[in-house]
Amino acid sequence: MPNYIATFVGGGGDDDTPGRTRLRRNPGFRLLSEEFETESAPDRDYEIVFAVRSGRVRYYIDGRLLHDWTDPAPLPGGLFALRTWKTALVYSEIELVAL
Repeated sequence: MPNYIATFVGGGGDDDTPGRTRLRRNPGFRLLSEEFETESAPDRDYEIVFAVRSGRVRYYIDGRLLHDWTDPAPLPGGLFALRTWKTALVYSEIELVAL
């Protein structure tokens, strides 16, 4: 399924996984961008904004721009999903808007 994937994991829990965010593109699960300066702390709320417009993909956490990538072959849009990996979390106050 063609999509963009934003990941935010590690760094604040009981495991040794370093905190990081990643931006990927499917098909192929291709890594587009990776950042190691952010940790996901337990019992903390985060505001995450993932915006795609005209092939430009931006990913923010708490107002801080972490990834800004322009897709040379933009995906057409249409689907949205939430993904996690080895993380206990709750998603709330989800808002989807057309840009």
